[in-house]
Amino acid sequence: MDMGSGYTPPFLPVAPRKIRVNYDTPTRLCNILGVGRQLAQAIVLIRENTGNLLPDTLEAIIGRPLTFGDMTELDFSTYPALFREALGYGDGAEHVGEVEWGGQSQIGPLTHTKGG
Repeated sequence: MDMGSGYTPPFLPVAPRKIRVNYDTPTRLCNILGVGRQLAQAIVLIRENTGNLLPDTLEAIIGRPLTFGDMTELDFSTYPALFREALGYGDGAEHVGEVEWGGQSQIGPLTHTKGG
């Protein structure tokens, strides 16, 4: 083996990881076009209270249709724990529809989050 040959193995680019709508954190969800911090937090709250999101649900939340480009970057794989919670078999399902507003839990629109 000639160490002085200057051989460099070919560079293999790593494909960017898709945004996992039903798994990822608000920070990661901010990579969806048009989604800021508050909307990302609302997406997480909605999915925790209603279960896994589908493309048409995400479209309604973000207020625009998903493009082909969006769909190539998004992964809508189901998160089994969300399904169980939405059916009432897990922690948090008893709080469906409740949101924190000013540090207090209240029944209300899911778009209101603490501090925002």
